[in-house]
Amino acid sequence: MNMLLLVGSIFAFSQPYSGEKLSRGLIGIPTENGMYFSWRMTLEDAAGLQFDLYRSSNGGAEVKLNKEPIDRTSDF
Repeated sequence: MNMLLLVGSIFAFSQPYSGEKLSRGLIGIPTENGMYFSWRMTLEDAAGLQFDLYRSSNGGAEVKLNKEPIDRTSDF
């Protein structure tokens, strides 16, 4: 019985890692200068993916926060 558990454990860890199924996961942290936003890149993201960040207050019109598309980091 102990041998079967060991073999099963070795088999499970020897499989190729296929990644976790995670969402974008946007996080906002208040700072002295406003808000800091960070989000997760995923394995399915296309090369050259760019982001724009928008704000809407009280159901009002959306306002774009970044001047240029965000393409080198996953934070603002």
